[in-house]
Amino acid sequence: MPSSPLRRAWSIVPLRSRVTGVDADTLRQWLADLPPPVGYGVSARPLRYRQAPHLAAFCWYEDRLVELQVPEPFRAWDEKVYIRARRKPGRRLAFQWFSQTIRFRTRREVLRFLYLHEFYHWYLREVRGRKAAAETACDRFALAHFRARNRHVDWSSVLPGYAPKYFRVGHMGTCTPSDVVATIGAIERGLLESGAKVQLGAGVAAAFFLWAKKGIRIFLNSLAIHLEGNFREAALTGRTGIAVAPGGFYLNRS
Repeated sequence: MPSSPLRRAWSIVPLRSRVTGVDADTLRQWLADLPPPVGYGVSARPLRYRQAPHLAAFCWYEDRLVELQVPEPFRAWDEKVYIRARRKPGRRLAFQWFSQTIRFRTRREVLRFLYLHEFYHWYLREVRGRKAAAETACDRFALAHFRARNRHVDWSSVLPGYAPKYFRVGHMGTCTPSDVVATIGAIERGLLESGAKVQLGAGVAAAFFLWAKKGIRIFLNSLAIHLEGNFREAALTGRTGIAVAPGGFYLNRS
């Protein structure tokens, strides 16, 4: 059965996790029904708190990374989330804040809420071209979707201007690393000539780096390229994502 467009879009997002009991595959599965941050990676790590667990996450624009932090040791807790503010009358600049108290029971809930919050920061900056410091708007977006089943949600209608574009390059029979590198180089050149923001040679370098890091096994006369460990781990370079998968690899162009 062919995978959904959303699942294929997630296949090119580099994921890593150092959270107890949550590996990269589990994290990808938990986020699979949410919109992916095109051109960014997602990282999850433990948060060593001093007194009580709390929410913490960052969207590193320079590093093109969404970082999620899960409190460890983990226990359920209540968090006050601010969703709206209204300026109080008078000359003094003061606001009345409106909030909801949310109980986080599992690591999955925490990761999904944090991801949606930081994704909306990414969306405001990278897609809408606006200032990304809109904490209450990000919290409202996260509250609306982090516990919902969003498998059939059309994110392009929910998020104006958000429409990840990707295409698949397949192969038949024998395929060697040099074949993949040559194809990636040709695609980079084509994207550059068509006006895409691509750093020429970055995709080829990322592919070499990934292979050197993970190792590669080529099965002749098959339809798959296998990377040791997590074969769906992606090499991400600038705005061009590359993911090796059975029957070929996926390229993402934003």
